[in-house]
Amino acid sequence: MHFVVDKDTEAGSRADATFRIACLSIEDPDRNSAEITKLVDQEKHFLSNDELKEYISGRFNIPLPNIDLIAE
Repeated sequence: MHFVVDKDTEAGSRADATFRIACLSIEDPDRNSAEITKLVDQEKHFLSNDELKEYISGRFNIPLPNIDLIAE
């Protein structure tokens, strides 16, 4: 599955270069994309795209290898 994430890198101005999810959508070539931001914790900070993929995997019960992340 393709997930498109808009990162909020200025949240909290943290020195450790973390980011939060500003907007998250599922991109499906057979259907319209669907925004799912309200289904995730927008206050959670992530250190990397890999950490975000692990969160998405656990949150939506999708195997990690099936997640393709497009970060903007």
